[in-house]
Amino acid sequence: MVEALATLYSVTGEQQYLHDARRAFSWVVQHRRLQGGGFGHDENDQAGPYLADNLAVLRATLALYTVTGERLYLAQAREVADFIDKTFRDVGKPGFNSAAKTGLLAPVTSIDENIPLARVLIRVHHYSGELRYKQMAEVALRYLVTPEIALSRLTEVGILLAEIELSNDPTHLTIVGHKDQPQALLLFKAALAYPSIYRRIEWWDMREGGMPNPDVQYPALDKPAAFVCTDGRCSLPVFQSKKLTRVADTLTRRAKAAH
Repeated sequence: MVEALATLYSVTGEQQYLHDARRAFSWVVQHRRLQGGGFGHDENDQAGPYLADNLAVLRATLALYTVTGERLYLAQAREVADFIDKTFRDVGKPGFNSAAKTGLLAPVTSIDENIPLARVLIRVHHYSGELRYKQMAEVALRYLVTPEIALSRLTEVGILLAEIELSNDPTHLTIVGHKDQPQALLLFKAALAYPSIYRRIEWWDMREGGMPNPDVQYPALDKPAAFVCTDGRCSLPVFQSKKLTRVADTLTRRAKAAH
């Protein structure tokens, strides 16, 4: 629900949706958070924890970071990803288990969980710059491309999407400017409205320190600006929100043509 509300906010710009997403996420943290950064299924979670719950929270936290640029959410996303790695992964075995090993029966590994997990971990890698999250995505993908798994559903395109996203960088839109500057907010909202599923949107306020993933060096300017980067290339600074979509489309087309 948090992820859906955050997405709706990014499309409409309606503050109420963002408010509701924050409120729902606060409830989850207050009532379902476990020791070690993970999340439980219920108040008394005797059989869990479960991968599905923690995957949902991971997607929610990353969605909130994307639409707010607030680093607290990225830190929480990394905590949940680390909890998933230590709780649902068997060393030397591909894929992530659906539940922690707390009972007599061995936990199963699910296609429906490992596909979205791989895809969100790739995004955590790009936002954080931490290689270990890409390596986690590769663990999930190794399970998904196992012949008996990959061929069990001939109509499952999620495996291909995960592989494509692992092998390519997302469209990267960054706003450079203070978060209390109205023009920076307009540029950020224009970036959020850019119609791309595989994207990385960031808002760099230099007063907060360096970028979480400093893979691109941006200049210090005297007014807010947006930059679009894709396939190793970055645009000149964009100062008007109405021009951002056009610049992003042009760079994206050039990147596709180059491939």
